[in-house]
Amino acid sequence: MKTNHFIFTQICTALLCGALLVYSQIVSAENIPAIAQIELCTGEIQILKLDKTSQTEGALSSGDVLQTTDNRNSRCRIAFPNGNFIHVGSATSVKFYKNQQLTLMQGQLIAYAMPTIGQQQAMALHLGDGVLALSMGKVLATESKDKRQIAVFNDLVSAVWHDSQGEKTLYPGNLVKLSAGSSVEITQAPRIMESEISEKMSPETPAVKQATQAFKDRDLVTAARLFKQIQQAFPYNAAAAYHLGLFELNANKTPEAVQQWQKYVEIDPEGAKKSGVTKQLTLMTSKSIQDEVKQAIANEKTLSNLAPEPNSIAVHPLINKGEEQYGPIGKGLTAFVITDLTKVPGLKVLEREKLQKLIDEIKLSETGELVEKSARVRAGRIMRAEKLMIGDYLIETKKGGQ
Repeated sequence: MKTNHFIFTQICTALLCGALLVYSQIVSAENIPAIAQIELCTGEIQILKLDKTSQTEGALSSGDVLQTTDNRNSRCRIAFPNGNFIHVGSATSVKFYKNQQLTLMQGQLIAYAMPTIGQQQAMALHLGDGVLALSMGKVLATESKDKRQIAVFNDLVSAVWHDSQGEKTLYPGNLVKLSAGSSVEITQAPRIMESEISEKMSPETPAVKQATQAFKDRDLVTAARLFKQIQQAFPYNAAAAYHLGLFELNANKTPEAVQQWQKYVEIDPEGAKKSGVTKQLTLMTSKSIQDEVKQAIANEKTLSNLAPEPNSIAVHPLINKGEEQYGPIGKGLTAFVITDLTKVPGLKVLEREKLQKLIDEIKLSETGELVEKSARVRAGRIMRAEKLMIGDYLIETKKGGQ
């Protein structure tokens, strides 16, 4: 093979690619900045790169070509800096250029342009002799010897097809068939087309299967890496949040585990309940807060000297000044106050449970008549509250139950 021709340089079998890097010429890395990022790939792919010196993992530069194999699980998610992204299906070749210019050389891809206020640059998809300018929405593009078409899916669409015959605005539900001679035929796309194609081209499901299998095989390093990639590409994936919570817990990182499992409960409340995560999360949250409280008290002097968080308020539990039986009402009244304050724009209400544990912990080390007020003031200072809300309530009863 000649040195100035394509040079075989690397094969990796990880989820993020299994990539075969090929170079066509030597170009300075400084002159070809990354214009897109491979967030997630399943199966083996090829990346034909112009820049031999580029070492950034998963980065695509202008002129690079990404190819997936004909394995049905060979899929990729490619993200652009402004939030737009594409899903590349199997047996597909896509060439990338700056300013979100793409050329579909073979196969299928779905382009997702996110609605952005003031967005100037549209995603431009070159297909045959024409260009699809997509500013907002979701479209499918297909390129093969006997089929060249565009399907417009969702309602938030701003797409225009340009070719030698002029331009045509495309609308939701359009199925645009392109043929030689710039002939354009627009029909209605089948209703089930969007769900079937989206599932067929998204790397989420096969990636979860691969990561879950690695977890079952006790290949925890691979499983953790893959689930992190899945969560980055698909933030609301329940399996990723659940497993990453397990990894954090096993690493004795309770706060991080709590954060992951809180996300899991939010995404799949039923699954979290059945798996026992909901119950365990309650215990973990309490322990995590207790650990934070002890650490905060140990660093009280430092924290107290720091400037308060702007527009922050610590809402202390209301104190019952009446009969003991009305004590529980205080929690409800405090909750109502917190709910109303959280609706105030720009106001940050500090964590209620952490505040209460701070008060309780401080009271254990103090004595005297003013211990309650002192503990509340100290707790607010430790949490760097700019404002404190301290109050009480009294429920009086008259004869006859009035």
